[in-house]
Amino acid sequence: MAGLFQACISINSVHDSLRVYMSLRQELYDDVPELYDDAQKYRDLIETVCWSQSSLLKLMAKRIRHSMPALAAADDEACWESLFSSVPGPSGRGSFGYMTDRTLHRPREIIQFCTHAIECCRESHPGIPVTHAVVREAENIYSAERAKDIAAEHRFQYPGLISVLEAFRGRTQTLDREDLEYLCLELITGDTPSSGTSAWLANCTQQAVIEILWNVGFLQAETGRAGSPGKEGATSYLGAYQAPYLNIAAACRFQVHPMFHAYLGIKTARPPGAPRRSTA
Repeated sequence: MAGLFQACISINSVHDSLRVYMSLRQELYDDVPELYDDAQKYRDLIETVCWSQSSLLKLMAKRIRHSMPALAAADDEACWESLFSSVPGPSGRGSFGYMTDRTLHRPREIIQFCTHAIECCRESHPGIPVTHAVVREAENIYSAERAKDIAAEHRFQYPGLISVLEAFRGRTQTLDREDLEYLCLELITGDTPSSGTSAWLANCTQQAVIEILWNVGFLQAETGRAGSPGKEGATSYLGAYQAPYLNIAAACRFQVHPMFHAYLGIKTARPPGAPRRSTA
């Protein structure tokens, strides 16, 4: 990969009218330690493309207008709302917020989720806008596919990653660091079985496993509280794609990313009165 990058630079220096571009996911770019000898010389040649909810909405609105010419003059929100109905309840997030919350802000993920929702709508609930019940039905398919895709993306660095994710099946969405470290210790020692992970997992520390799960997008870390302590929803949790330089070693609480909830049967809250697991 480093050789390919350097070849692009060399070819681009041959003639002013010749330009070669290469595109890499950010995590692949970060994982190659020696893309070039002098980074300062090439920083102005690199453009980082970051996706936010607003840019993803703009992308999806363009695709909707292309498929539905009658919406050519509609704004981005109107385009989306013509296809997907709002989420019931007081969440205030809307269907777009609900669906993008279940992505790592990658365009192919929101496209994949929408495609499954449209297919489910055609099969069992004809007519648009697509209801939230249909979105939830599509989420089961989407969540399973994304969990397996994420494991496949990292199959060389972390073979057997899917079996590590399976260790969270049926657990609560939010975990204290103590509980999370205990689960990681069980995975490392083999008390919680995992298949095909011997090449890397046994050599990890608990913190290293947490960092891996954070970097692949499976975990989100608590970043502080906005508003009154104890107020539901006041705590902010962010993933590596949202806050890549967050010091997760200082985070006290974590959440399983909503993208994996449907596949793993993640519970949204600790049952009232449930005892915490002892680490003694």
